[in-house]
Amino acid sequence: MLRPCLAKAGHILCNSEITCQTNFLTAAKAANLRGDHMARASLMSQARAQAGEQQAVWIAEAEMALTRGDFESVPGILVRAKQHPFVVRMIADAYEGSGDVESLVDLLSRLRTIDPARAERLE
Repeated sequence: MLRPCLAKAGHILCNSEITCQTNFLTAAKAANLRGDHMARASLMSQARAQAGEQQAVWIAEAEMALTRGDFESVPGILVRAKQHPFVVRMIADAYEGSGDVESLVDLLSRLRTIDPARAERLE
């Protein structure tokens, strides 16, 4: 049975905490694309309050920052995330977008320990 999770933009239906978190994250991404930053912030707050995976919240938050061109905030958002190659790639995109070549080179050396094959391709 679906239970409603109230969101500012309307009702979000979910059948588990993880589904509810996913729905809030999806709605927050839509609000971000519309430029509705208040709705995005409210929906992200509700996503964080769910019992789901916080890694998903951090990644979604970083993706939205990249979309907005807010490159400087991405590394700070993802500092708590597991150092997965996808996360490292997002940080690299942020450094590239902001023109921070020194940090990008440093990140490449960290990537060598996480995913040597990908680091070699990027060099």
